Amino acid sequence: MNQLETFEIEVNHTTGVIKLSKMPGDCTAFKIPRDKMGAFLGNTNELDKCGVYFLLADGQTREVYVGESEPVAKRMKQHLQNPQFAWEEAIVFVGSGNLTWGKGDIKYMEHGLYTELTQCSQYRLMNGNTPQQATVVHPNVWNSIIDGIKVLVPFLGHPKLFLRRNTIQNAITSNSKRSVQKNRS
Repeated sequence: MNQLETFEIEVNHTTGVIKLSKMPGDCTAFKIPRDKMGAFLGNTNELDKCGVYFLLADGQTREVYVGESEPVAKRMKQHLQNPQFAWEEAIVFVGSGNLTWGKGDIKYMEHGLYTELTQCSQYRLMNGNTPQQATVVHPNVWNSIIDGIKVLVPFLGHPKLFLRRNTIQNAITSNSKRSVQKNRS
């Protein structure tokens, strides 16, 4: 029987930062508004770890960049100074607890998330290059974490990020068939 997984949610209403901790896969997630990122990085060392992240924009054109870094804080500072696009917030996942994330692990996850986004996303993918897939000792562990990330991102405000294109097409087709049937009645 599967056990229900739980995690803790912390919301800082002053900074707008949301933190999910004690998550499956020994990871911690952060949702950080771009305009609060500099202050957040100045007040914490929680992103001084290996991690994967999304930079997201929900303007007229939805855009996403997926990346990895060791440490994430350094890369976030670079993205603030030299933005590739007008991202509005970051969602960051870093290792915590007993599972140590290494460079190969985060490269493996970045590639897996990028690959998913090429098949699923209703967002324009802003990566300039396709991330290289790394070899890891226990891919099932990292695939499980990737699956957890795909489940959590919608709850952090981006429900369409991992929505499969064929799911949308099936919903449109199904709704069109229902409309035709109603009109015939």
